[in-house]
Order: sequence, then structure tokens, then C-alpha cells
Amino acid sequence: MGQRWAKTSSMVGPGDAIVLSPDVGHIDPEAEPSIVIVHSARNLTLENASEVVLGFMIGNDVLAREA
Repeated sequence: MGQRWAKTSSMVGPGDAIVLSPDVGHIDPEAEPSIVIVHSARNLTLENASEVVLGFMIGNDVLAREA
């Protein structure tokens, strides 16, 4: 089903620095649209899916790749 983050250490707040290890090779930053979900849900339809959506935001996805 949807994507979940197991580690909250992979997330930072607004204005926080993104800390990268000095041995990181290539960095691929991406801006991605994100949906903030209020709680988990099952068997949603197009008609009731908006009941679990709190809002929308832009997320920074920073991927570190091997050099």
C-alpha cells in the first residue's frame, strides 16, 4: 500500500539543514508533491478518499548515490 518511513531520522523540519555524510558520492535532490494523510484507511473510494487527506505539500527528496 502507501509509502511509510520506518526511520524518523530520515526526515527534517522546515528550515533544518540536510546533513550528508562526507563520503557521499553523487547527490540527486528532487522536489516532489506529497500528500499528508491523517490516519491509515482501507477500502477507500474516489468519493471518500478526501476524508483522510489533511493537506498537500512539497517534499525534498535527497538521494545519495555511489560515486
